[in-house]
Amino acid sequence: MKLTQEIKLSLQKTQKVISIQMDVHLINAFVKIFKKFIFPGSRWQQEQQNIKSINTTFQEPFPQNLQEFIKENNCQILEKEVIVGYEDMTYNEVLQQLLPQNVSAPQGYEIIGKIAHFNLSPEQLPYRYLIGQVLLDKNKHLQTVCNKLEKLHNVYRTPQLELLAGKNSYDAIVPEGGIRLFLNFEKVYWCTRLYSERERIIKFIKELSNGQKIKVLDLFCGIGPFSIRIAKDLNANCLANDLNPECFNYLQKNIVENKVQNQVIPLNMDAREVVLKIYDKEIDFDFNHVYMNLPVLALNFLDVFKGFTQKTGKLDLPYIHVYGFAKGKDDQELIEQFSQRIIKGLPGFDKSQILRFHILKNVTKMKKMCCLSFQLDKKSAESDFGLLEQEDGNNSDFEDDEKVEQNEQQIEEVINKKNDLEFYVQKHIILTNQRCNQNLTFIKMLLPIFQSSFIQITMTEIKVNVKVFLDKMVIQGFKGREEKVIEFIQTDYCIEWDYATYDNNQLKGFTLCQYGQRLYQFEGEILKVTELRSVLKGKMGFFNWEKEVSFLRWIKKTDHCEIFQVLRGENLKVIKVLQDNNSNLELQVNQILNHKPHVNLLHSEEFYKDESQIYLLMDYHVQSLGDFQNEYSNKKIPINIIRPILQQLLEGLNHLHSHHIIHKDLKYDNILLTPNRTVKIIDFGLSQLGDNTNIKSGTGGYIAPEVFKNQPITSKSDIFSLGVIFHKLLTGKGIYNNLDENMAGRMKISSQIKDKNAKDLLLSMLNQDPQFRFTAEDCLAHPFFIGEYDQPSQKICLSNYLSPLSQYKFQPISTQMISLSL
Repeated sequence: MKLTQEIKLSLQKTQKVISIQMDVHLINAFVKIFKKFIFPGSRWQQEQQNIKSINTTFQEPFPQNLQEFIKENNCQILEKEVIVGYEDMTYNEVLQQLLPQNVSAPQGYEIIGKIAHFNLSPEQLPYRYLIGQVLLDKNKHLQTVCNKLEKLHNVYRTPQLELLAGKNSYDAIVPEGGIRLFLNFEKVYWCTRLYSERERIIKFIKELSNGQKIKVLDLFCGIGPFSIRIAKDLNANCLANDLNPECFNYLQKNIVENKVQNQVIPLNMDAREVVLKIYDKEIDFDFNHVYMNLPVLALNFLDVFKGFTQKTGKLDLPYIHVYGFAKGKDDQELIEQFSQRIIKGLPGFDKSQILRFHILKNVTKMKKMCCLSFQLDKKSAESDFGLLEQEDGNNSDFEDDEKVEQNEQQIEEVINKKNDLEFYVQKHIILTNQRCNQNLTFIKMLLPIFQSSFIQITMTEIKVNVKVFLDKMVIQGFKGREEKVIEFIQTDYCIEWDYATYDNNQLKGFTLCQYGQRLYQFEGEILKVTELRSVLKGKMGFFNWEKEVSFLRWIKKTDHCEIFQVLRGENLKVIKVLQDNNSNLELQVNQILNHKPHVNLLHSEEFYKDESQIYLLMDYHVQSLGDFQNEYSNKKIPINIIRPILQQLLEGLNHLHSHHIIHKDLKYDNILLTPNRTVKIIDFGLSQLGDNTNIKSGTGGYIAPEVFKNQPITSKSDIFSLGVIFHKLLTGKGIYNNLDENMAGRMKISSQIKDKNAKDLLLSMLNQDPQFRFTAEDCLAHPFFIGEYDQPSQKICLSNYLSPLSQYKFQPISTQMISLSL
């Protein structure tokens, strides 16, 4: 069963509410007293935008204090209707409506980056695509929802996944304890819930070390979370091994990314073979702790430590931390069974040697996943008891078949390249007539080719094809055919589009222009020319913008640009006129974003040129982030409204950084909001291409400390600026009073921020040292974004008013109506 538009519409219902009409100045007092009665709906049709509605948790008559409030303030009671639909409902509310009564909505899912992972029960499987799409719709930070198809039977313990909704990508970046881990959830074993267990065991090892150097043999390391964390946290040396080649690849990457190359040695071998090679001196590593986190099989490997002293000549015996499964009614039964399994590998083991026994989770009522820590006993270490009768390697009785779940993110957009249609921004263009039966006129014009990259545009009977060639020899070979060719350097030329005034102003052709002079004219069928324009839009400059749009008014003028409002058809647009030496760089950034757009980045889809200037045509949005904040009392925006705004800013910034663009001037004025509260980052006038720059620029109060310390400016500098914006959203104030404080790095972070996750994320964004400052991806994975969200279109328009009801829509009128539902 899939979620269709018809199903969404079927959820719409009209609900009657009681509205109380009162003066605006009474609303704040009213909300404080009757907050619990607020109606939970979030957005309604246009005619209800000025209604504030309240939850019905009471029956007539009204509570006494409410009756008194109405009477004392001469309020009027009205009945209204609100339309509640799919967009207003939560994940649970939607599934309660759509799933049969005998099928419960799944509550457990694991999050890995931007991936949500279900373990659906058999009765939920027929509705898996519906469940996945609803979860994706209601959690904007997710990109992929999948379901694990079966238990982890393969040797690498990797899951078989089915895509339920979103993008078919399982790459993720997971932040944990100050490190960042790269992985592919389909290729490696990963469980985020083990974070607290790694935290626990690292603290315990620190207690046992008593100040001595910690050296850990991590035999089943996966992608390296434990080894890398203990190396960073306790300056430990680790030998990290995993049998899975994919884990080994990500382990190597994670070691480098987290800068522990001198502390962690990666291996891709069988765990038993690693220990034997240490005994034989083929691997030079001295260890005092053994970490064995493979619950299904780890206990089977303990016998390799028999005769440890004989084989190494060392008297200091290592501590062993081993994971496995046991069954029992209480701790004593569990310890007894776990100990018996250890004794099979180490016959000298005794329960009195147990240092700590910890239950990680309940797999079933009787079956538990456990960790037991002990020091290798002297008897087992000094004697080799001979061969051990191994447990069944499949260990089916203790196989971990628990259901898990979680969330998070990240994927690169995959371009589907067809043989005959590719869109790229390059340097040259070739127009070719492939002897098709159409009335097209081409003028042959040969110009010198100074670069090897160019776009080839082929006119066919069906469509306009665009292909990219990187070898200049292709041009020479192409010109040898019978087709006629027009070839020109893109940066020197632009196109003026010609319209047929007799045919509803339809396109009839174009004129090739150079430095404002019209040179060569091209004519063709309307559909062909229209398609050609669509292909060239954003890749090549157009000429004579006055022909395309109508001027309305000037907006502002700065040292490097001029902005005015225009009308294109029935749509309001703005044109930004670039006038300084950075104009070509800003144009480059816009062309990159035109090829790789993002919903939270406002770029120019078309640009115009003349002999001296560049004109960027963009959508018009009236409200800045500062305007939006001014609508709230004391400029303090509720946390559930800040959260999606900040998330959108980070997603837009992450897109920029992934394409090696540093914005360099993030501030309130450069952030706009659409009427449905979609964030748009604007103004790339100071942006730089590349991973770092030494060119100083920015706006006082938002500039990162490294800019004033003559250190490289990187994408982390944008994160600091966004941290200042985050602080202003939370408190209504910046962190600097003036430029001098900004230059001196004297930050003032408000003590009034009560949300612990918000404060933790803020401090990570405002870290003075860019090396330890979060990236955009790190921020998006922070627990701050796992919480209550306000939908983007739930906009408050009531000026100078803040309340817990601010997710609802208001109009700035003299009276407002508060709606009560009975």
